[in-house]
Amino acid sequence: MEFRPRNKFSIFFLNLLMLFSFIGFNINPSIAMFTSSECTSANFSKQILLPAKYLGIFKREISLSKERCLLSLKFKSSFWFSKWEVDLCRDPIHLRYENFLGPELFRKNVSCIKGYSDQFCDSAAKLKEVIQNELLLFAEGERDQLSTSHGTSYCLNLLFASYLEKDFSFSMENPHEYDVFKQEKVPDPAPLPWNAHPNSNSNPNPDPSPSSPVDAAKNSQHPKLEF
Repeated sequence: MEFRPRNKFSIFFLNLLMLFSFIGFNINPSIAMFTSSECTSANFSKQILLPAKYLGIFKREISLSKERCLLSLKFKSSFWFSKWEVDLCRDPIHLRYENFLGPELFRKNVSCIKGYSDQFCDSAAKLKEVIQNELLLFAEGERDQLSTSHGTSYCLNLLFASYLEKDFSFSMENPHEYDVFKQEKVPDPAPLPWNAHPNSNSNPNPDPSPSSPVDAAKNSQHPKLEF
């Protein structure tokens, strides 16, 4: 027997019910974003293809990698390449740069404020430009996941900024000490009060143990003389 809605309201209700059923079956559960310590301790290697320029003649790509403390980005076109590399765990703050002319090492001497120019600041500014205008725009996938190209690119950007701009050198043994999202060191936890420690007594200054009967007798027979 065929079911026929009695009025327009029934038709509208059925359509609405089908719509909500379709949405309910197709919504993916939200996935939490990676944490600061996960970004710091992660190892990854990705290759991102960029749109070619000049009618497809100049092909371009970015290779990025992280192996514990070593973080690198290579920007390559048909006739040129630029590569930046830092050791996140090494002081003083420095930046290795390489192109067809050979490798160079630039040490940070002063803060790279607007208008100031030296080899380190100029190279760091060019690296930031490539990340902002190329890598983060064309990397695919969700930003929240380190398994995607976009996620690793975002993590790489945070680590470069923490080291080159905020002058923080990391420790892979303690990846929780710096928050790459807030770009600041995590404050040390406040010390616990004495009575919060599991081995502490209820009385911080306990009275000395009572003397034995023999000691008490001696003290009564030989009182202490005061001068």
